[in-house]
Amino acid sequence: MTDESCLVGAPTGSGKTVCAELAIFRLLQKHPGKKCVYVAPLKALVRERVSDWKEKFQRKLGYKVLELSGDYTPEVSELNAAPILITTPEKWDGVTRSWATREYVRQVGLVVIDEIHLLGVERGHVLEAIVTRLKFLTRRSLLRDMSARLLGLSTALANAGDVAQWLGIPEWGLFNFRPSVRPVPINVHIAGFPGQHYCPRMALMNKPAFKAILTYSPLKPVIVFVASRRQTRLTALAFISMLVTSIDPKQWLHMSMDELEVLMQSIKDENLKLTLPFGIGMHHAGLQPHERSIVEQLFVDKKIQVLIATATLAWGINMPAHLVIVKGTEYYDGKKCKYIDFPVTDVLQMMGRAGRPQFDDSAVAVIYVQDLKKHFYKKFLYEPFPVESSLRPALANHVNAEVHAGTITTKQSVMEYIAGTYFYRRLFANPNFYGIGELSEESVCHYLTTIVDEIIADLLESKCITLDEEDDSLRSTAFGRLATIYYIEHKSVRFFLNTITKESTIEELLKILTDVPEYAEIPVRHNEDFVNGQIARQLRIKLPTNMMDSPHIKAHILFQAHFSHIDLPTDYRTDQKTVLDSSIRILQAMRDICLVRGWLSPALSVSILEQMCYSGRWWDDHPLLVLPHLSETDALAIGPDGCTIPELQERWAITQSKGFDEVCSRLRKRLIEQTTVDPSKVNEVIKTVCRYQIVRLNKFHFNWPSGEERIAFDNPKKVYRLPRNTVCKLVIELESLGPNRFSPDACLPWWSKEKTAGWVCILGEKDTQKALACHFIASPTPRKVARFELHTPDFSSRLNLSLFLFSDCYLGVDQEYNFGVEFF
Repeated sequence: MTDESCLVGAPTGSGKTVCAELAIFRLLQKHPGKKCVYVAPLKALVRERVSDWKEKFQRKLGYKVLELSGDYTPEVSELNAAPILITTPEKWDGVTRSWATREYVRQVGLVVIDEIHLLGVERGHVLEAIVTRLKFLTRRSLLRDMSARLLGLSTALANAGDVAQWLGIPEWGLFNFRPSVRPVPINVHIAGFPGQHYCPRMALMNKPAFKAILTYSPLKPVIVFVASRRQTRLTALAFISMLVTSIDPKQWLHMSMDELEVLMQSIKDENLKLTLPFGIGMHHAGLQPHERSIVEQLFVDKKIQVLIATATLAWGINMPAHLVIVKGTEYYDGKKCKYIDFPVTDVLQMMGRAGRPQFDDSAVAVIYVQDLKKHFYKKFLYEPFPVESSLRPALANHVNAEVHAGTITTKQSVMEYIAGTYFYRRLFANPNFYGIGELSEESVCHYLTTIVDEIIADLLESKCITLDEEDDSLRSTAFGRLATIYYIEHKSVRFFLNTITKESTIEELLKILTDVPEYAEIPVRHNEDFVNGQIARQLRIKLPTNMMDSPHIKAHILFQAHFSHIDLPTDYRTDQKTVLDSSIRILQAMRDICLVRGWLSPALSVSILEQMCYSGRWWDDHPLLVLPHLSETDALAIGPDGCTIPELQERWAITQSKGFDEVCSRLRKRLIEQTTVDPSKVNEVIKTVCRYQIVRLNKFHFNWPSGEERIAFDNPKKVYRLPRNTVCKLVIELESLGPNRFSPDACLPWWSKEKTAGWVCILGEKDTQKALACHFIASPTPRKVARFELHTPDFSSRLNLSLFLFSDCYLGVDQEYNFGVEFF
């Protein structure tokens, strides 16, 4: 046993996870107080590890396991207390960018990076940035007591020595096994299919796939991997059409129909309802989480024999199968508007789901490819492949983050940073791949100098850094800081600086939001331009009909559908969740950019747009439509004249109530009489009104070294005096009201994740539309005091100021306080 770093390269199913568990156990035993971070490439894999390790480490051994992902961000106190953190590359990259202010990052003693061969795919640059930063921290002895141990887990690699040397792993810490070395022997059959067009070629594969199941695995579990959710449906329906003509149509169902019918009562997906009685499950991101869980459990319990899944299942869930069929090795890339090949790593991962050691002693994999690619796959499925770097296109964003962190301070240190990357190492090993014609010292030096100059020029254009020409020193700007902390591209900052104006309206800001470079990744699948056109006809804001294949137009459609509650196809619902999840950090960056520029009106409008995303309504809808189950008629019936939630709470005397039950018993009958809401759902409406967080401004005053001025809003004509050219402290006390005053949790029926309510406090001058100060205030439970600064002008003047108190998630509860100030 050792504390040295290691790289383990072996086929899927070889026990690499056990290596990680042994390393974690050693750290916990030998170095109490240290933390382990496990970095998994997909959220599905994060969820699997969390579920597995909570049982092993938390329940049985008492070591807390914590998820840190886009779906779940724990409190700092929880992160400090948990010895095992399970995260995604992007989340850990964002966290470690601020390593100097985060104690739990400096306490990390072990970093496990799973599937490290994904360095070479599009998202691999994030892994490269994480390791490069870890090497820097170790080199400068900034990690407490000892350097962090690194454990890399990978499939078999052709250039494992290169990867190991870059990771700082000694030769004896490298364990690289050939792809053919598997604990369970596997027979691989590769078949080629003719045809240039994707859909007809996929249809040709259905009958051979059905026969392969009958031949190789008539009684044992089978996973069929396809490229899209649509293909899961088409393949399942094709199998059913062949089953109904067979001797036993239910041959793949190994449970009673009575038992299945009980489970199917909670399933909403019509296609899944059709396929399950034939023993065929479907698994893709368009299903509800509970539907996926039912399918997974039925397959694990061998109650259904065939599972048809999208390729992401290969990474996400450890499920047994005797036979794996890869039905096609291409997928539609919406950005390139064409079908492209899966990376070989993905195909190997799918194959690896056949014959898991704890379940099987033999396995079969059947790979269906276009006939022209048959020989390519025959070669590379049996040979380890080299891993290249994908850092270059994203290098400027990572350099910007390091400039902000203080790691990079000069043009020379940009070069030193690059020299620590995997990209730099592979540059010399495979120069042609990176566009260098000849490997000479002069050409490499010129290539690297050009890269550094381009990066600095890009960041200067995006106003993220400043460059001192005299000493070549680099400094981060306020905009560079925003790009780093909100994890957005420097090009997005440049885009906002060029498009947001002092007069930008909410509709204009929505277009700016959906045109941001981050949303260029939204998939526009084959023929979805026609679907986009059909949905666009129902929308409030009309969109150009000749751009329906644009990912930005699709993002705009998804936002409008969310605000208008338009029913979407299954695939679109998952895409909608993706754009909404990422919208919050982008909107917060937009607001902060407006505030840095001193623009009041667009900052307030962005705050309203953020509320719209959380509340799932347009800003000018009836305020009560944010409540669940209400129609427009119902909202008008219980809240005429545009009644807001605070006004409704006052009418219903909720702030004086003793709790939810008392309010429900008092108001239930009235709501049943006034509205068309189903009586079984009336209590949910009432409880939502009760749970809406309403705050009261108890105190507001200015402090400075020699005095204080308390603001009282009962005398609107009074003018308050503040010293000029002084840093004044603004002190605000907020108090929550009502039965939910002790809970920080927001009640958001149209938002998919849990959210803690917060308040954005902006001080501004409406006459000039100038923003003077801003502060975020966490949920008062029931009271909270906040302090922030105002730099007063250096000349005598009189201003009419406004204090805006905006919820960060609720529509229709914002407050505004106006008062006059004279600077002396």
